[in-house]
Amino acid sequence: MIYLIIAAVLGFAAWQLVQFVRRTKQARCSSGGCAGCGHNASCSASSIIKLEEL
Repeated sequence: MIYLIIAAVLGFAAWQLVQFVRRTKQARCSSGGCAGCGHNASCSASSIIKLEEL
């Protein structure tokens, strides 16, 4: 029974990690980061603020 609980906790932690990586990849510009976008407007200030709130 304890192994089932440990597996559930580790599975949930892995899922959260995958979701975090997906969110950070979506917030980046195609050139590799919001700092390098210049006036490309592909990075929004709201996405940066959302990442900082996490």
